[in-house]
Amino acid sequence: ELMAQHGSIADGVTMDLTAQRGRFVPERREIIEAPCPLRALTPCYDAQVAEWLALLAGDELERVLDWIATATDLSRPSSALFLVGPPGAGKSLLAAGLARLWRQGPPTSLSAALDPFNSAVVRCPLVLGDEVVPKDFRGEERTGEIREVIASHERLVNRKHVERCEARGALRIVLAANGEQMLEFADDLCEDDIRAIAERFLFVQVGARASAFLASVDAHSFVAADRIAMHALHLAATRTVPNYGRFAVVGNADLLVELLTVRVGLRPVILETFARWLLDDGSKEFQRAARPLLVQGEHLLVHAPTLAECWGSLAPEGHRRPSYERLQRALSDLVEPAAQRSEARIGERRTAYRRVRLDRLRRWAESRGYASAEDIDAGLARKREKGGT
Repeated sequence: ELMAQHGSIADGVTMDLTAQRGRFVPERREIIEAPCPLRALTPCYDAQVAEWLALLAGDELERVLDWIATATDLSRPSSALFLVGPPGAGKSLLAAGLARLWRQGPPTSLSAALDPFNSAVVRCPLVLGDEVVPKDFRGEERTGEIREVIASHERLVNRKHVERCEARGALRIVLAANGEQMLEFADDLCEDDIRAIAERFLFVQVGARASAFLASVDAHSFVAADRIAMHALHLAATRTVPNYGRFAVVGNADLLVELLTVRVGLRPVILETFARWLLDDGSKEFQRAARPLLVQGEHLLVHAPTLAECWGSLAPEGHRRPSYERLQRALSDLVEPAAQRSEARIGERRTAYRRVRLDRLRRWAESRGYASAEDIDAGLARKREKGGT
């Protein structure tokens, strides 16, 4: 009788990552859960944390501070903070410190966030991907799902033995790595696609001096005493963040477009093929009447049809020959415009070649640790001395 007089019927449950306490919405007959309210911490400027962040972020400091200042605003998505640099600089330390805005525990792992039972994200919306990109059952890296999670504001949460429910609110994702390999995507993407992806990653080349600074202070207290978390709340309360548009903070697109252009789809394989040829003594395939690669003056030249024919002998082991259309698409962003093509006499005929963008070849080789820019230039000089082959 008391229930009939004073009770209300709830038709559903929704989680709200932005809510500080649960409530019932009578007009929608809906229970709103608050699974991850902010802890009761006092905003406090921390000089040592501020100095470390300046060393960590380097040239990207202002945008990183904007990202931290908006970390607690889960009402809209933000770019993933992608930190690349040497061990000990504090990449994972930052994620651990920010996770304590919501809980006295570690951040949610990226693999847990992508797991079919993904309830970990509603306990801590700060997600850390450390070095490794989770793979699906086919062994392929789940980069597409990561991009989707970054931009998503709603998701279904699966808890064992409990009915699935909707969770509103964005996540904050930190990716930490010693190198840039986590930025490699298997998809064949055009430049517009790459630019759209680039806006979802705030790329930071971590300063080497951050490691030495952390070694000189009580870095353990940055997390255990909530110093990072309280400094983040200070930034949230005092910092004026510009309007970046759809995302609370967008990635540094121009920088990332250059990095991603050499790391998506077939392009890394093609660039490795070019580098191997420059650094090796040659190949039997190159004694043919037509040659896929030549050095002419200061230029490395490629002939796409012959490269496709010689693919099995030239490409890194384990990479099957792609269709000619796919090879052309991948090459289009690795060569100079068609107006700058070169011709070379091979036997009795002249063949049109495209000039390889050496800046992108050097960037790929250095970022992968395959060779230095000087090694690439030395390879060009050796080939030139041998008549270009």
